[in-house]
Order: sequence, then structure tokens, then C-alpha cells
Amino acid sequence: MATVGLDFVWRYLDNAENYPGWNLAADGPGYASLMDLLRRLATEAESPRSRTTEITHPTSEALAIPNNPRSPIRVPRRLRIVSSSTPGDWILNELAATLILTIGNARLDSMIDWLGSVDRAFDTSFGDPPRLWFWGVGPPPTTVPVGSQGIGSA
Repeated sequence: MATVGLDFVWRYLDNAENYPGWNLAADGPGYASLMDLLRRLATEAESPRSRTTEITHPTSEALAIPNNPRSPIRVPRRLRIVSSSTPGDWILNELAATLILTIGNARLDSMIDWLGSVDRAFDTSFGDPPRLWFWGVGPPPTTVPVGSQGIGSA
């Protein structure tokens, strides 16, 4: 599994009323790699299709963006994105240490469009509850948290 950039996915364990769903942020190379993964998933002919990526524990810089510093977080070790033949599917489930997003083709195309404009997507959410919030693309961190791995695909 190649390591290219860092992607952060987490959910807050407290204050779920103000911070519902899952959160996503990335460094520049991680964002580019994630977009490439989504585009490849959208264009592959075989169905169902899936891609799995390793998730990095969010840096303090990434966690500072949503301004919820006191809440503990839950971070999956992997994100698995599974395409569905049902166009409107949006299902986020956590199984063991993997967050599984099952997404229909129409939703996948919309998600790619949503994330395609970083400034437009910043501090907005996508999908049905539980939603996915996007907190932007930052520069590579000066230090990578211990035990972290970057994004790759399998």
C-alpha cells in the first residue's frame, strides 16, 4: 500500500448536537490522493467497487479548525468506500476499526463535485445523517502523530 499524503477522519464523542456525523480534513497530497481514489472508483466498470485507505489520527492543527477542542474523538484506522448500484445510497457504518461508506453512483459523482472545490466545500457537510463534514486542506504537518499512516488504496 503506497503512502501519499495524510487524510484525517474522526467523529466527536461529546457535543454531538453541534458536531454531528463524521469529519474529514487532509493535507495537500492526501486531498489529491483521496480525489484520485474517488474518481477511479466512479469510473471503474466492475460493480460493486470498493477502495480502502488508511486514516491518520488528526493533528492538533486539523482538530483546531472545527473549534471543538474539549470533546474526545473516535478515529477509525481505515476508510472503505463501496460503490452501490442504487444511485442515492449514502450509508456510513463503523465496523471494528473501519468506517464503511456505501455510496450510490449519483451520490459519488455529487461528492466528487462537492470536494472538487475546496473553498466551497469548507465547513459544509454532505450526505444524509450521519453526514460528512469537510474541514479543508492544510499544509503537511511538521510532525506526523505516532502510529500514523498516510493514505493509500487497496
